[in-house]
Amino acid sequence: MTTPTERACLLSYALTTAPAPLTAGPAGPAPGEQNEPAFAELALVVSNSGTEPVRCARIALVLPVGTLAQDLTENGGSIAPAVEPAGAWTVVPVQSDVLVAVPKADTALFPAAGDTRARGTGDAGSARFEVTPRDGTTAVVTTDGLCLTLRDLMVSPRAGVAGIEIEEWSSPGDEALPDTPATLRLDVPKFPFRPGTPDPGTGRALAAFTAQGGPPATEVPAGTPVRLEWNHLRGDTHELYAHGQRLGDGPEQQEQIAGGSAFDLPGGLTRDTAFALKTVLPTPDGGSVAGWDHLTVCVTDQTLETLTVEGDTAVGGDLVIGRDMRVTGDLDATGDIATDAHFLDPTGKPPWRGAPATD
Repeated sequence: MTTPTERACLLSYALTTAPAPLTAGPAGPAPGEQNEPAFAELALVVSNSGTEPVRCARIALVLPVGTLAQDLTENGGSIAPAVEPAGAWTVVPVQSDVLVAVPKADTALFPAAGDTRARGTGDAGSARFEVTPRDGTTAVVTTDGLCLTLRDLMVSPRAGVAGIEIEEWSSPGDEALPDTPATLRLDVPKFPFRPGTPDPGTGRALAAFTAQGGPPATEVPAGTPVRLEWNHLRGDTHELYAHGQRLGDGPEQQEQIAGGSAFDLPGGLTRDTAFALKTVLPTPDGGSVAGWDHLTVCVTDQTLETLTVEGDTAVGGDLVIGRDMRVTGDLDATGDIATDAHFLDPTGKPPWRGAPATD
């Protein structure tokens, strides 16, 4: 990467976090246990607060990655960057700790504060900047400013102050762009993790759905894809159970459930199924407390491996049996009984073929 200079940035930057204030992640789990890192979101707003327009070729963010208190995250690979306006800018992850915002044209023009070119027909407080495409034409995009968002940021577990380095390739007015960027450091404090005092009686609202935004799926046909959802709070660690076993195809998927808020069953269900969601919450004193949520989803056309009925059974429609049927008592029928094989007596021989046996 090009060595930055001590030149001050021409654009203005403001940073906000969610949650606010930002807190460090929970302490690492004990061997054999799972714990969710504290996920956070950072939003960086960029605008021109000066008195003359600024032309910008790119903006780079350098995040401190490591295990020290001054590091923001231990793993930059999980970060999902996004930029607005997406039609004029794109984000290029150079490496796990470096993100570069690049205009889709050669450069982007940030008009000066108070510039009449930055005033549109809409609200007086809005701003716009020009994007110069490669073909030499000019495209104007109205916006409140450039916003770069970093989602799915796993905050490191050590409290401290992390510094984000910003590198800006820009020039005032129509001057030539510099070969080296100007720099700016934004300090991001990480306060100690405080999950609060969890109430084990507070559930996570486990529910099932067959369509986004649809009603809860309390009864579904067999094979209908089902999505389980629940409320997830920072610090929660989840385990999902059904049919006497923990759900998740291997440790990786179980880890996703542990720190997530949904689980998909694309193949649906074949029979009535009871689900149990275990949620472990850390306490401020370093301990933990567990809570349970339960949900049952009924299937209208179940497939059962075995069925034992002790008493009378009434079938209002057709009864199709794909294998052998053993009758140890009387069999009364008011309609036809059809078979593709034979009726057999206790010795295994058919008592008749085509006509009933006579005494």
